[in-house]
Amino acid sequence: MSYEVKGKIQTIHELTEFQGKNGDAFTKQIFTVVNNDGYEGREQLFAIELFGDKTSLLDGKNEGDSVTVECNVNCRHWKDDRYFVSLQAWKIDSTKSAAQNEPELPQADEMPF
Repeated sequence: MSYEVKGKIQTIHELTEFQGKNGDAFTKQIFTVVNNDGYEGREQLFAIELFGDKTSLLDGKNEGDSVTVECNVNCRHWKDDRYFVSLQAWKIDSTKSAAQNEPELPQADEMPF
């Protein structure tokens, strides 16, 4: 299942390296995106994961940047009927904020009249 999250990067956590069950090493990075798309405009926070070569998707991105993130929604079952849901990003696009979308107005000395 694919899901799209639009908002601002709130935090970018450190890149971590793990060793899998088969002994292979893999990298993981978590970042959070916040927006006001919750119930009645309330703030929503999304923790999104990147694995392996996908961690490079954050290259050039900074906290506070506006982004659109395409991710897969995954759910894993654990003992005692516990479930863990994760968002795994596969695409991150930078988006302009509302202030960046406004056209630049000419200065007073540039006015034709």
